[in-house]
Amino acid sequence: MPLDQLIALKDAALLFPFRDGKPPHLATIRRWIIAGVKGRRLRAARVGAMWYTTREWIEDFMAPSTTPDVSVQAVDERRRHEASKARLAMRGIHVGADEHLLSKYGL
Repeated sequence: MPLDQLIALKDAALLFPFRDGKPPHLATIRRWIIAGVKGRRLRAARVGAMWYTTREWIEDFMAPSTTPDVSVQAVDERRRHEASKARLAMRGIHVGADEHLLSKYGL
């Protein structure tokens, strides 16, 4: 990667979609680099204490998040369903044939 393509995070923030008229906070962008979002991390290079990214890396990072990932949504929904069943079981309510009630009430 040529050095002239590297963009400091404070400048890169302006390349992301704004929310409420503001660019994402630098801490948010660093979190995207270090921890990622939904299994995707923003590529970046660290030079000394400064983080840099490129326009291409930002586009790569943003592309998957603009289209819904049905498989991730299905896993999230299943986890919420299992967590609801576990909470009910802790209260002594065992869900068997009445599982449709959970989905009826959004649990």
